[in-house]
Amino acid sequence: MSAATRGRLIAARQEDVYENATDFFERVRPDEPEARALIHAGALDRLAPEDGRPGLMWSLARWRHRRKAVSRQGLLFAPPPARRRPRFPPDDPLTRLRREFAVLGFLCDRHPMALYQAVLDRIGTVKAVDLAGRLGCQARFGGWLVTGKVVHTKHGDPMEFLTFEDETGIVETTFFPAVYHRFCHMLDWGRPYLLTGRVEQDWGTTTLTVSQVAPLPPLSALAPPAVSADGAAADKNVRPHRPSGAGARLELTST
Repeated sequence: MSAATRGRLIAARQEDVYENATDFFERVRPDEPEARALIHAGALDRLAPEDGRPGLMWSLARWRHRRKAVSRQGLLFAPPPARRRPRFPPDDPLTRLRREFAVLGFLCDRHPMALYQAVLDRIGTVKAVDLAGRLGCQARFGGWLVTGKVVHTKHGDPMEFLTFEDETGIVETTFFPAVYHRFCHMLDWGRPYLLTGRVEQDWGTTTLTVSQVAPLPPLSALAPPAVSADGAAADKNVRPHRPSGAGARLELTST
């Protein structure tokens, strides 16, 4: 969002509350990418309690149409708003969350692994909270890479201890030298992975000794195309935000 738009938003809000979405658009005058980002992020949900974000997109389209008509025709007064407001189907929850992530780079009310539930169910993974019940067994786990550390064996071979998490808890994993050498190139911070390994205990802590790693698609790849106010795809205007460092090799400390 531009500094000018931010300034208008704050100034208009200090004058009075926004009555509805059209009132917001008239007083703040965001451009289309800014307005769509605000809608998909949930920032304007209070202004459309009945028909949700589809209704907000419709209000944006109507507002832009009226502004174009005034600019093109040089009308003294804006054309009247549409009398009949269409009925919108309810938001698809998964689509809503994916678009929210595409704008913000995170989810406000749940863990990002929740968006992979259907994929993980098909694979047959175990949740972090349930791994302790699989002690001594092979298990598959889908988790978000949080942090890690490189250490070296007494022979000087590098290995890794990495921490992954899902919506139920944290899993400490061990990548012994052979596995580390095979998979270290694909490990990026802030990405989801499918891990296969043996569930073990180390000083009372349940761990996963990893034997196989497969990257799950990034959430930005799962996100559906952003839709412009006139119904056209507009991926080039709203780009997924990625946390700093998410696209680079994971920076790990060595000991």
